[in-house]
Amino acid sequence: MIFYLTDSLVVLETDPSFNDIRKAVRNLATASCEGKHYVLGDLDALEYFREVFKPANDDVSKLFDTLSQNYPTQIIPSDVIVYFEIVNSDTYVKKQNDDQEIIQVPYKDFIDSSSAQATVLIGEDVEYDCWFYKYIKNWYLKVKGLNVSCKYFDRHGGGGRMKTVIESCYTQKETSLCFVDTDERFPGQPVNNNSTYRKCMSARKGVRNGVYPLTVHEIENLLPMNYIDQLQYEGEHRDRKIVFDVLKNSNQSEMVLQFFDFKDGLKKYVEYKDTDSFINFAKTVCEINPIVMGGMTFDEYYSSKGDNELLYPGLMGRILKHTIDLIKNNATLQAPVLLSFQDAEWRRIGRLMLSYGFARNVEGISN
Repeated sequence: MIFYLTDSLVVLETDPSFNDIRKAVRNLATASCEGKHYVLGDLDALEYFREVFKPANDDVSKLFDTLSQNYPTQIIPSDVIVYFEIVNSDTYVKKQNDDQEIIQVPYKDFIDSSSAQATVLIGEDVEYDCWFYKYIKNWYLKVKGLNVSCKYFDRHGGGGRMKTVIESCYTQKETSLCFVDTDERFPGQPVNNNSTYRKCMSARKGVRNGVYPLTVHEIENLLPMNYIDQLQYEGEHRDRKIVFDVLKNSNQSEMVLQFFDFKDGLKKYVEYKDTDSFINFAKTVCEINPIVMGGMTFDEYYSSKGDNELLYPGLMGRILKHTIDLIKNNATLQAPVLLSFQDAEWRRIGRLMLSYGFARNVEGISN
């Protein structure tokens, strides 16, 4: 995360806020030196803190030497879409500059050094979700040709704990980033008020606790098609893969695969079974591959199914784990091939991961 020191922090040593401002800025600068975040600032602020910390002659003073001397080249990359301005104020303000969101944060948030630690990445499953988001971030940096460092501390939010973890980050004044599944099974599905998504969006959080819903059913919908093709399918799963490929290769794949449940397939969900929008989506899916209906019309096929009975099979359980294992164990794996909706979401996730995790390369601090 980029913390931008504004010239509002420049005060006289006799000012009552001087000691607290100095402490907060030292905490942020130390975190930057340790490669946890990235500090930039107005020239007046950089030169001011250069003098304030000069007597110490330590990493923090050297950091402000470097920032001051290289001020013309110290710019905020356009790929960063969220960053924080540190201000001498008691209020939080959000501003928009083109597609960059600038959030003004009071310096008092950082008087305690624990508030300047690396950004917490909250995942439903740390081992796989967090790993996959970091993989997307690395892909994005490579696509954009960005040679920058990012730092995250993973935290488990599974088992319905996502809201609790978000609120804990808020209470501890930690910067955090969380992506949450919407579990939207068809276009326009109303999201359940008791869903993880609703709980996370309503969680008590601050401006440094970013919570972003995925624009797909769940994280599995973002798995590259060419990686899915290389997984091992045996027995029933081999048959399911053949049926899935019909959806993948259809001219409606972009719409269908954004909502289709890759693991469990499409069911006659009891809560939506009489909803026109769901019935229309189910009809679209089934009529792409009429074989699944066994010679019946869709209306006949749909009427023959009981509540929550399978309408169209999915691939397999734990497909995210299997795909990540494939990536980890295949050094020569080709670049991911993405559908258009996947490419758009990968880029959005990549920019957010870059923005919240942006950190200084430790090797470049004391030059």
